[in-house]
Amino acid sequence: MTRKHFILFSLSALLWVCGCVDPGYQPPQRPLAYMYPTLMSGTQLRQLKAIEVSVAELRARLELLGLWEPLEMAGLTEAELATVVRSLAHRGYAELDARRTKSQVRWVAFLGMPDGRMAIEGWNEAVPGKLVVRSWQSSEE
Repeated sequence: MTRKHFILFSLSALLWVCGCVDPGYQPPQRPLAYMYPTLMSGTQLRQLKAIEVSVAELRARLELLGLWEPLEMAGLTEAELATVVRSLAHRGYAELDARRTKSQVRWVAFLGMPDGRMAIEGWNEAVPGKLVVRSWQSSEE
């Protein structure tokens, strides 16, 4: 084996070892906020507008929908809601993924509608296929 082959073999082995995923890694078992969409197409996302909301307002809206208690029991943190607020302010869209939890709420999407309203869509596992949807003016109390 020439020196060139040895170097190539060593580099490829190093890349292979570094590219392996640790089988012991497990994502957190609590609801996680995502700033980038996984549920909606790009066409739908381009129609959304950035909106300003507070963590307290998001919590109040989730309580009205009956989504707050199951998410809180599953370990939802204020930091995750702050990520949702930041994403809504920048992109008009955010998600809460609770699929890894034991919560009956599996997914929540927050949408900044073109007319200034905020819509919240929640998917509930207790009733398969059930979608809870409600929208509010961001200035409503």
